[in-house]
Amino acid sequence: MTQILPRPATSLARPAHLLLLALIPLVAFMALAHVTVVGDAAAEMTAAQVDERALPWMAVAVLWMLPAAFAAVAFTTIATRLGRGGPVKLLAGLGIALLVAYVAAQAGVVWIDDAAILAESSWLALAILLSLLGWWAVDLAAVLTCLRLYKSKVAPRTALVIGVLTALFLVLEVAVYLPALIGAQELHATVGLPPMALPVLWAILGGVLWRKTQAPG
Repeated sequence: MTQILPRPATSLARPAHLLLLALIPLVAFMALAHVTVVGDAAAEMTAAQVDERALPWMAVAVLWMLPAAFAAVAFTTIATRLGRGGPVKLLAGLGIALLVAYVAAQAGVVWIDDAAILAESSWLALAILLSLLGWWAVDLAAVLTCLRLYKSKVAPRTALVIGVLTALFLVLEVAVYLPALIGAQELHATVGLPPMALPVLWAILGGVLWRKTQAPG
């Protein structure tokens, strides 16, 4: 028997597409970051090495924030169309603003910073902090959106699983970075969970939502 969706759910195709499209900058980031950064231990890179890679470095910074930005717009649209999207709008907007500031801080690493190596760069420390806060804000927006989908009975099982996994990921990552955030260790030396796993989860949600919107009835 074909599931008949609540009327608001029938207009979720566009945000579903955004969640799927977020995979494109994700793949591009992984490919370009490997060429640009992994060849040298990032923390030990000198200002000259960073300067030599200025354009790909900035491209990596932009690609790093795009999956979260796509998702933030998608979550805002979903929550708004299902009603009561205020908290999601706030978190998504905050996340995008922080990630744009992250890109600006990375520009500071490339063109302003005069630290001998990246491990000593205050601009890099700021960029990492902004990136963490930006992604965490979008993570929270994702959790609230999944909760709204669950309550609206739109792909409830998928929304519940993705929401729980995103919340668990967020809690674990905050726990990993907490020592660095309170000054017990350096941010650049902290190895957290791979946040790029989240857009894959969100793309699964996007695929399920898109499929639901195509169902007859």
